[in-house]
Amino acid sequence: MLSMDEDALICDLAQTYGIVEYENYPARKIGVLAGGLPPEARIMKKIAGSVVTRDEMMTALIFDRLNWLCWSKTKDAQHGWNRPESIAKRLMDPPKKEVLHGSKDVESFMEWRKKMIEG
Repeated sequence: MLSMDEDALICDLAQTYGIVEYENYPARKIGVLAGGLPPEARIMKKIAGSVVTRDEMMTALIFDRLNWLCWSKTKDAQHGWNRPESIAKRLMDPPKKEVLHGSKDVESFMEWRKKMIEG
């Protein structure tokens, strides 16, 4: 857990157990406490590869169903128009962040620009 995201583990230990400096405790004790963190803890979500908890996902799915039921009673639904977007789908597959490029001087920017234009 420490090698995966030390900051997340520190936050979780502080929030759950009030432990701010985990280095002052025996490693075995910290390991036991870390293993007992709830699924909603930052580090547990990271280990599971999830950005949301099970409860958050269930809430999103319930919202999606209710939203679809309301939409299904409209004239748009009769024509198949303006179907509501799924919140749960966006939570499971968040939009990718755009990678930005920074340059320390004009020359390096011009080199990068030339590479981008030429492909």
